[in-house]
Formats: sequence, C-alpha cells, structure tokens
Amino acid sequence: MLIAIEGIIGAGKTTLAKRLAAEWDAHLLLERFEDNPYLASFYADPKRFALPLELSFAAQRGQQWAKACQSLGRKKHLISDFHFEKSLVFASVTLEKNAISPFSQFSKSLFEDLQRPDLIILLQPEPERALENIVQRARGMEVDIPLSYLQDLSTAYVHWINENAESKVLELSYSSNYVPWEEYGISAPEELRIHRS
Repeated sequence: MLIAIEGIIGAGKTTLAKRLAAEWDAHLLLERFEDNPYLASFYADPKRFALPLELSFAAQRGQQWAKACQSLGRKKHLISDFHFEKSLVFASVTLEKNAISPFSQFSKSLFEDLQRPDLIILLQPEPERALENIVQRARGMEVDIPLSYLQDLSTAYVHWINENAESKVLELSYSSNYVPWEEYGISAPEELRIHRS
C-alpha cells in the first residue's frame, strides 16, 4: 500500500510518517526540502522566487516518489510525508495568477506516469496550532511564516483534496477522537487508533 501524508507546514506529517513506518515495517520516504536551492531565497523574496521554487520542488518530488516506488522490495507499504502533487497546492497560493495554469499543466504532465497513492492522509490542524509547531521546531527560514500564509494553504489543501478522486482520502483533524484506520485495510499504532494529539 502506498500512503502519502499531507497537510500544511507544521501539521505533523513527518512525525506521523515515521511512526507509521516503524509500526508497519514500511519503507519511509521523507521529503528532502532542505536540498532545494531556492527555498531560503523564496522566504526572503517570495514573489521573485516562487516559480523556480515550485518548478524545482515538482521535479524533485516526482523523482523521489518514482524511485521509492521502484525500490520497495520486500516492504509491503510505502509511507511518505508528502504527495508528489504537493507543488500544485503551494503554487495555487504562491504563484501569480497568470502562472498557475501553465505550472499546473506542466506538473500534471510530469506526474502522469507516476503510481498514485492508495491512500492520502490529510492532516488538518488549525493554522494557529501549526504555527505553534513551526515556532517550536525553530527551523531558521520558517520562523517568520505569517499565519495568513498557513490559512491560505489550509484552504488550498481542502480544494486540492476535493478534486483528487484517484486515491482514498482520510481527513484527520486534531479534534478527532476516532480514526477509522481499519476501513482502509490498515491497523493503526495503538496510540493513534483512539486519539490524535
């Protein structure tokens, strides 16, 4: 089973991916965001660097996903802390309006041969809570992310997930006290089966 975990910055994607991969002896795929040469420049000057950032991320995520799917070997599950279409969500917020459509067309052609996830887990914390997480982990380039950016991303994720009909979707808000993991053919770690905190 291929599982992609998504959500806004600070939602807890990597933490959940590591937990699930350890519990299920799954192949763990983590986004290499720190390898992107445009990320620091984007945070310093978003308008100028949004397009090269999103193009670079789209290519990088697609390559990571394809390579991971090809090298699963004996592992039954792939747990990823990103979906290869993530750039489409961010581009809808970061790019100028006239650049969104051509970027979307380019990205979809880039992704058309990739194997789709069987399940997308969409983490939906309140943006205020995600911002608290960002401040706590104190990654230098993220510390000045405005709440409004996280709010826009949260809205963009809802729009994207509503249009993603090719994968099952499990939407998980931090206020949920029950997650129907078994409906998706997977058994959750005990600490995640009842509560998500």
